[in-house]
Amino acid sequence: MEELGKNFRDKNFGEERWENIWDERWEKFWDHNFGEERWKKFWDERLENFWDERLENGRWGRTFGTRILGKRGGENIWDERLENFREERRTFGNRAASYTDSSDDETSPRDKQQKNSKGSSDFCVKNIKQAEFGRREIEIAEQEMPALMALRKRAQGEKPLAGAKIVGCTHITAQTAVLMETLGALGAQCRWAACNIYSTLNEVAAALAESGFPVFAWKGESEDDFWWCIDRCVNVEGWQPNMILDDGGDLTHWIYKKYPNMFKKIKGIVEESVTGVHRLYQLSKAGKLCVPAMNVNDSVTKQKFDNLYCCRESILDGLKRTTDMMFGGKQVVVCGYGEVGKGCCAALKAMGSIVYVTEIDPICALQACMDGFRLVKLNEVIRQVDIVITCTGNKNVVTREHLDRMKNSCIVCNMGHSNTEIDVASLRTPELTWERVRSQVDHVIWPDGKRIVLLAEGRLLNLSCSTVPTFVLSITATTQALALIELYNAPEGRYKQDVYLLPKKMDEYVASLHLPTFDAHLTELTDEQAKYLGLNKNGPFKPNYYRCPQPVILVLPTLCSHLSAPQPLLPSWCHPASAAILVSPSLCSWCSPTSAAILVSPSLCCHPGVTQPLLPCWCPPACAPGAPQPLLPSWCHPASAPGAPQPLLLVPSQPLLPSQYPFSLCSWCSPACAPIPVSS
Repeated sequence: MEELGKNFRDKNFGEERWENIWDERWEKFWDHNFGEERWKKFWDERLENFWDERLENGRWGRTFGTRILGKRGGENIWDERLENFREERRTFGNRAASYTDSSDDETSPRDKQQKNSKGSSDFCVKNIKQAEFGRREIEIAEQEMPALMALRKRAQGEKPLAGAKIVGCTHITAQTAVLMETLGALGAQCRWAACNIYSTLNEVAAALAESGFPVFAWKGESEDDFWWCIDRCVNVEGWQPNMILDDGGDLTHWIYKKYPNMFKKIKGIVEESVTGVHRLYQLSKAGKLCVPAMNVNDSVTKQKFDNLYCCRESILDGLKRTTDMMFGGKQVVVCGYGEVGKGCCAALKAMGSIVYVTEIDPICALQACMDGFRLVKLNEVIRQVDIVITCTGNKNVVTREHLDRMKNSCIVCNMGHSNTEIDVASLRTPELTWERVRSQVDHVIWPDGKRIVLLAEGRLLNLSCSTVPTFVLSITATTQALALIELYNAPEGRYKQDVYLLPKKMDEYVASLHLPTFDAHLTELTDEQAKYLGLNKNGPFKPNYYRCPQPVILVLPTLCSHLSAPQPLLPSWCHPASAAILVSPSLCSWCSPTSAAILVSPSLCCHPGVTQPLLPCWCPPACAPGAPQPLLPSWCHPASAPGAPQPLLLVPSQPLLPSQYPFSLCSWCSPACAPIPVSS
């Protein structure tokens, strides 16, 4: 058969054309993923089936249709059929196009009646027939996810999630499929939707549906489809979730909006994104968070590995696949220098790009400067840069005004979670023309002919247009699984209606599960060393407040509603390193005590008896019924706050000018141990 196939190909294509097709479309992908032997077997099987089908049709026979259609007609038929065959293989190998772009089939999956091999129709995917391809992708991902596979192995004897009904809203890729199947092996029942309309891999969703997971997702969903899929996961007769795994907060928001009574049976929420965590803290601040929530995004394993290393590799992959550009010498502005921004900047700098950074936080800004990047305002460089990348998790970072001022062919993309960082809605106006040039790549054309290149319509670049390192996602997925196990099995009263970080012991356990991949060997403390450091030999080795460097937000005069208030001073309960306080403008008011509540984790304070939350009191205690005796020092000078309780600030007898003394001392303990910088 192999010899027959070779003779046939040489006769109809010629040696050179066939080799080009082989080299460009197949060999590299399959050799990389399956190896030569497995690829050869797969190729021979598929080719044999292909020719058997064609010969049985009787349309071509030995003369290849020349006798029936003439030489030209026969060649056209051959070219058409071969192109279809190549397209099938190409979509299988091209993850950037998600294997099955929406143009392949315009019929909405919502209008299809599909069943898996078990007869179940409780799912909605693009095409259930792609399940075999998706299963291969999942098997490949499993090889790079050692921790999840280790948890799955343990599940043979333990079922820590037995009885758990988890509703999830995450990206649906081969990596998250491994997580879902692991949760199933741990005893959970799962229903799943996608958190991004472009990141779903259709063949993976099909494989999950074939395995019996109720999955409602496909690549290229409309906004209406997106919410419909989430609702199908949540609103099920005879099935109610008791755990939530969210990425971005949309699922949590939908349940709060449509089915608030469900939270009576929900034990907890696990959230992994900056955007979603921000929304949880907003709910908590408003007193609307009615279940415990685990903040996976700010765990050390997520911050140090997923956000940094994952984005460092995937930003280049996404830009290459969509634009085929060369990075050397290109001017790039990265908005935001958090962990995602750091990864993007490091990758682009290593490729020879000239990188600028915009940042609102002075500490991250100083890090950018120390790492060799020029800190600018976006308006200063918007006319000259070749690429604009947003990594903030905020909204309207790139506005219509910025877009109007960009140079011709400037590339605009987003590495944050939400699609609101770039004001894409402002581009959908009659005077601008949208031109789709390839999957997930649009040219937006101005009346004067200028155009910008918008990637993934402003949504997440690395999951819409490329892929992400499986090994890094293994770390995040394992953290999510452990967070679900912890919340589900926690005794009543351990977690209250608040947002928590993953216990440090679990962070370290996740890391240890991945070390054998590198043949790494940990050094063990001796009893004497452990006693000297005050640690348990088995960990945890870091305090609970340890995490990646995070922004410290200074309390500025503009945050105070009283214009006559003098320069504020930062309070501190103990050593400044152990008392990080996040303050926003709404938290500073002399009038409304409820708007001035600062949540302080008990672990941040070394003074016994300090409880959470603590209410600062700028006015008399009588205006804050139920408030405890003020434990916070006043930020204002006592003279400017008549009636305020005795301040705990150590106010010097003589005024100190900031230019003379850059530090003011504020502490309950020793003034010498708490130098706190005050902005001039």
